[in-house]
Amino acid sequence: GGLQHGRAVGETDELAQKIVGGRSVSVPDWFATIFATMGIEPHLELYAGDRPVPITDGGVPIEELFAKS
Repeated sequence: GGLQHGRAVGETDELAQKIVGGRSVSVPDWFATIFATMGIEPHLELYAGDRPVPITDGGVPIEELFAKS
């Protein structure tokens, strides 16, 4: 998939309740990362009738995880 494995993006406390370092990553960001690795545009919208529905709810791929060539 082209992702770097074994990396941490951000840091939480011992109970994983609070962010203590790095940056936060949201669930929509995680979904956008998964879609991006599969070659799916993360800002794609599907339609429920006439209403557009974003597939990632505004998520942005986690760039730190993508392998640099």
